[in-house]
Amino acid sequence: MAFHCKDRWYFERLNPEGDVRIYREEKEPDSETGFPEYEFCIDIDAASWASIVASVSKLGDTAEAYHHAVAAHQGDIS
Repeated sequence: MAFHCKDRWYFERLNPEGDVRIYREEKEPDSETGFPEYEFCIDIDAASWASIVASVSKLGDTAEAYHHAVAAHQGDIS
């Protein structure tokens, strides 16, 4: 199930490995199917996602921040 952030932006975990999809839905559903279509969509592998999270964290893009992001993303925080 995707998390709706705001303004039609969604974040979704794709699989147990932790790949992530970020997408933005069109304002109006498809006229033929009635289902929403993507205005923007990108799939990001789990390691890259952890690097993105680390790079915008207060600690910055360091090995320590990256390992914390991986642990959080995989549910390994103790």
